[in-house]
Amino acid sequence: MKLQDRATTISTRQQAAVDLARAGAALFGPDFKAPLAAALSIKTSTLDDMTKGRSSIPSRMWNEIAALLQDREEQLPAIRAKAFEHAAQPVHRLYRGPGGIEFGILPDRQGRWPRVLYSSVGVPISRNWIALDDGERRLPDNAAAFRLEFEGEMGNPIELFIGGEVDYPKNFGRAA
Repeated sequence: MKLQDRATTISTRQQAAVDLARAGAALFGPDFKAPLAAALSIKTSTLDDMTKGRSSIPSRMWNEIAALLQDREEQLPAIRAKAFEHAAQPVHRLYRGPGGIEFGILPDRQGRWPRVLYSSVGVPISRNWIALDDGERRLPDNAAAFRLEFEGEMGNPIELFIGGEVDYPKNFGRAA
């Protein structure tokens, strides 16, 4: 070890504290201290002292942090590929109906959305369709059927059951 003055030691320790905090945040997010301390098998208070520059960080700990970062780095390509795969899926609005039924509605080619209407009476009996508010994504528990409306034209009514198909109005140019 080289002889150095106290100011150099403090600034080196402060830089190491900053680097440790950056590594911790990269590994575990902004609340990294508890999970990083657990991964390093040290107390959270000890890690807190290190990230504030009050105590030095041993070389073996830097080796463990480097290994954790390398493991994360090796996982990232697969995670990134999945994120891009999901991003390529068409944008849709997810609606929920009674009994856990879910269905997605796509926008048209210009990004406009059809209006969702529902009825508490089953198909084909219903003539009383109630429009959902634009921001609403949940059908009432008494909903038995829904249909889509776009620029005044109605799609066919759809009974709410698992495996049902969404029917768009004929004037609706769906996004691919």
